[in-house]
Order: sequence, then C-alpha cells, then structure tokens
Amino acid sequence: MTVCHFAYTFDPRSFVATLRECITRDGRLDLERLHDRAKSALEAPSKAAREALVAIRYSDTWIEAPEDEADLPEKWFVIALTGHFSIAPSLGWQRPAHHVILDALLPSAGMSEADIQRLIHGDDLVSILTDSGIAMPAGRLGALRDFGGWLSPGSIGGLRQELERVRSHFLNIGPEQRTALARIHPDWGADADRLARETYASAQELLECAQKRKQALFVLLD
Repeated sequence: MTVCHFAYTFDPRSFVATLRECITRDGRLDLERLHDRAKSALEAPSKAAREALVAIRYSDTWIEAPEDEADLPEKWFVIALTGHFSIAPSLGWQRPAHHVILDALLPSAGMSEADIQRLIHGDDLVSILTDSGIAMPAGRLGALRDFGGWLSPGSIGGLRQELERVRSHFLNIGPEQRTALARIHPDWGADADRLARETYASAQELLECAQKRKQALFVLLD
C-alpha cells in the first residue's frame, strides 16, 4: 500500500498561545476547552487544514464524541493544531517516495537512527506541551504519537547540519548506495544517482522552507 508523507509549517508560539487559553488554574490542559478549540478550527478551515484533516482521517464523530470513539483528546489536539498550518514541501508525493529513499540511504551515511526517524516522523507531539510547561490531564494525550510528529525550529537547524554533513553520500553514489536501493526495487539501483540527488534536495527543501518561515514542522506518514 502506498504511504504518503504530509508536511506543514506552523508557528509553535501561536499554537502554544491557543493551548494556554485551554488550561486550568493549576496549569493543566482542560479537555472541554480543547474540544471547543477543535470545533472552532473546523468552522472555516484553510486549504492546508482541509488537506491535513484528510491526512489524519478526520471524522465528524471526533467532535460529536460518541462513547465508542477512542483517543478523543488527541484528536481534538491535532484538529486545533491544523488551524495553524501552512502547506510545506512533502517527502512523499514523488514516486518513488523520497522518505523511503532517505530511510534506505541515511544509515550508511552515518546519520544516527534517532535523527533519521526524527527527520521522517518528527518528535512526539506531546513535547509541544512539555516544552511549554503545560501539564497534561492525568492519563490522557498519551497516544499523540499516532497522529503525526513535529520538529521545533531548533531541531530543524540541527537536522539541516546533519544533512549537510552527509551531502557527499547522496551526490557521489557508489555500489553501497545502489545495492541499498536495488533491495527495495530492482530499477532503483540503476537510477540511484538521480534518485539520491533529488531526494537530498527534497529533504533540504523541506527543512529550508520551515527555516525561512521561522516556524516548526508537522509531519505525518499515512
């Protein structure tokens, strides 16, 4: 099954300000207020928000909150976040998908597994709360990882440095890289030079877009 990669930039300070409107006196996130914020985000969604809602498989039941709907606070959190989105370059609308090629080539380039996963999947969304000192409701929001990931502006800068360090691994293709791609698809090994070059440019474009906007990134594989 084809896996698509979606990417959006957002201003983390603006989103945190939205979350702070939903906290109680003891500093915890109030779920009823978060629910109201999610409903507000759906009233006139932008093009980016509409696309993101499709990507996260939004259903009206998320707002109507039937008893059998799981992970509702996580869903309200992400819906509220989509109200801050602007479309960014994706790693997965190309064929073959660039996130697949990154996953195949970056280990032999010497990038750590943790950084590879952060580049492709982002960090856990719950860290938006913890980094901002907002306490989670007890026992809730533990499944935010299932709804995408994010990269802070600081993380984006670090990943750009890592990509620059491994640049030659994508621009000077050897037998190791060709073999890695051929294991995924026989035709990819023969076309490794072009695929590696385009994939590297795509990854840099994604991170550069966020840096130019001075924003964070939301990323999702679906």
